[in-house]
Amino acid sequence: MFKRIFHRKNRGQGKVTTQGTSERGSHVREASSLNEEPPAEETSSIIPASSFKPLDQEPPADRTSPIKSASPLEPLNQEPPAEQTSPIKPASLLGDEFKYESFKENLGTFRLVTVQPSTNPSASIECTITHDQITGANYNALSYTWGDPNQKGTITLNGSPFSVSKNLFVALEHLRDKKEPLTLWIDAICINKADVDERTQQVKQMIDIYKNATQVLIWMGEEIENFEAAIDLMNWVKSVMSSGLWVTDNLVDFAGSPYRMEAWKALVELLKRPWWSRVWIIQEAVFGNDPVVICGRHRFEWELLQLLGESRDTWNKITWSLLQQEKPFYTGEFVHTSDRLNFITALRASHPIGPESLRALLYGVRTSEATDPRDKVFAMIGLLKNDINLCEVDYRKSIGQVYAEAAAGFLRLTGSPHFLSWTHSTTDWNGYMNRPNGIPSWAPSWIACKNDLMELQLFDDSMSLKDRESLSKEIAQAAAGSTMKTTFHIDLSNRAFFINRKPSPNWSTLFTSSDSPLPKTSTPRKSIYSATQDSRHAITFNAERGCLSVLGFAIDVLEDASPTSTFSFPVDGPASNWTRSTLNAKLGLPTSDWSDSDDAESGDNSEIAIQLHPIFWRTILADQWQGVRLGKDVTFAIPGVGSIPPSSIEELFKLRKAVASLENQVVFRWRKIFITKNTIGLAPPVAQAGDVIFGILGCDVPYLLRKCDRGYNFLGECYVHGFMDGQAMKGGYFEPVIVDLV
Repeated sequence: MFKRIFHRKNRGQGKVTTQGTSERGSHVREASSLNEEPPAEETSSIIPASSFKPLDQEPPADRTSPIKSASPLEPLNQEPPAEQTSPIKPASLLGDEFKYESFKENLGTFRLVTVQPSTNPSASIECTITHDQITGANYNALSYTWGDPNQKGTITLNGSPFSVSKNLFVALEHLRDKKEPLTLWIDAICINKADVDERTQQVKQMIDIYKNATQVLIWMGEEIENFEAAIDLMNWVKSVMSSGLWVTDNLVDFAGSPYRMEAWKALVELLKRPWWSRVWIIQEAVFGNDPVVICGRHRFEWELLQLLGESRDTWNKITWSLLQQEKPFYTGEFVHTSDRLNFITALRASHPIGPESLRALLYGVRTSEATDPRDKVFAMIGLLKNDINLCEVDYRKSIGQVYAEAAAGFLRLTGSPHFLSWTHSTTDWNGYMNRPNGIPSWAPSWIACKNDLMELQLFDDSMSLKDRESLSKEIAQAAAGSTMKTTFHIDLSNRAFFINRKPSPNWSTLFTSSDSPLPKTSTPRKSIYSATQDSRHAITFNAERGCLSVLGFAIDVLEDASPTSTFSFPVDGPASNWTRSTLNAKLGLPTSDWSDSDDAESGDNSEIAIQLHPIFWRTILADQWQGVRLGKDVTFAIPGVGSIPPSSIEELFKLRKAVASLENQVVFRWRKIFITKNTIGLAPPVAQAGDVIFGILGCDVPYLLRKCDRGYNFLGECYVHGFMDGQAMKGGYFEPVIVDLV
């Protein structure tokens, strides 16, 4: 144990006006601080209390009817047009560049685009733009993704050239009618994004725009091969669900039937389309009236996709059953690619979202994409209850301000500081200390990341301990089953894809009724760890300084850290030499330096010794298996795999194979192993000697901090062997201190 004590966050027709083309439109508290330098070898690794200081494809032929009147379940009767000249006119043949006219009244006012009809598929796309009132207009709203910003097309807008993305241009080609004008709301055309105040106002009323639209048209892109089979599959699911025959046992043979293989493949291709990755599509699909999905020449009711989303858990069970029976299946990839579909389906049934479901909402959108990073937050606000103020939509604020206010809003609304565990999970691991756009080190960044760390605590509050243990057993058996011989010609990539993925949350149970009041105190914590026991947080947010003041205590200081573990096992790859030397020495095991060829040829047992050590295994797995703690016994048995630690060389290789098959689910990936004077553990990929392991009151895991001029940089979660269940707090050994996270 430690030798020293430390001292102490209903709709009618409205009037339309044609728009012209010529107008343009110090530190929070006095407190002690942590030492900057690591302790000397012979002294305590804990910093004296006195050292704390103030913390300062080609376009199709035209259809014969408008969108709304077309059959929702049949392919449109049209063929792709013959090869033709480009419909895009050079800007020199058009009028002056289009200029927006400002709104005379901001509240409830918006623009609409009318696509003029044409019988010539080669004709340029002619549009007019008008001002109108949301509650009185008759229009459809288009939901799509912008696509590659470098690929452009040109339409005419009130006689002037107007540049749009290629994906939008192709969508307008498909949607344009032969005889009737088509009035649409399209964000890229109807909002003057150069006007920051207008953009802020229009984004605030986007929910009303989609709610008041006659229909939402969801453009998924151009044709998918064999998509007729996918539509047939979705209609079959609808008929079976409505007939009362929806029983898992009746669907097993169907799921593995080669007759449906092409249908599943086409459906998976649809679910991989870029539309699903865009953050704004969530509220567009959730609030849109009578949504219809358009894919090339096909269109169908959103209801068909929603039924698949609702039945996703059933297909998951079927796929596991087929996998364990070594039977062919074609549903595995669908189960995982349909996570966003399941997410939207659950939101349609549960919105608006209250504070008790805010964590699930934030978690669900963090991997979505947005051209403007601030939209990753702003797109969520419309999904919340009216009295839930996460943060204010304002494009005058910087990205850092928006992300910091969203994190502080989460803390204020839920009473939980769990967002701190998302911080390192959403940032490129090469950019911790140089976070983009002024985002504070403690605020989760929703900007796309390359190497996503797995949280120490698997996120799925809907799962009970019994459910977790059952899932852990199934995954282990499936992984072990991959060593068996089989006579079936199965889709091996599908099987590998299904096994390798982390089980997705059950969104339908994570989104709960939003009628409960705001929490007055911290919400009950459900966690496999309790590093600060049942303590309440004492965290404050200083908006002016952008810092978070937290109350907590130092646990230890890093003496050394390994290279980052990538896809390799910790005794292989970049971390191998460090593990066999430094870590082995820490655990009192034989050591070797494989950079020395003599050691490599000597056949020493340092590699085997570390892999048979119980603390090594508990550390690299963070003392858990698929969200289930390994227990207090020295040996923990995993059904179908073996025991941790392995008791023999044969069992070791079996266990390593099981871990390798689940490499996307192991916490050591992209982390470092560290040592301190007292223990070992796992840390974020930027960990280095001198970093401080800190327990923040109200948090279930310790975090790593690094001293800087203004306070401390927040680096992310830590697994600290022997200190994950409140051992550092028992007996009142530590007096908390306040530190500023910047």
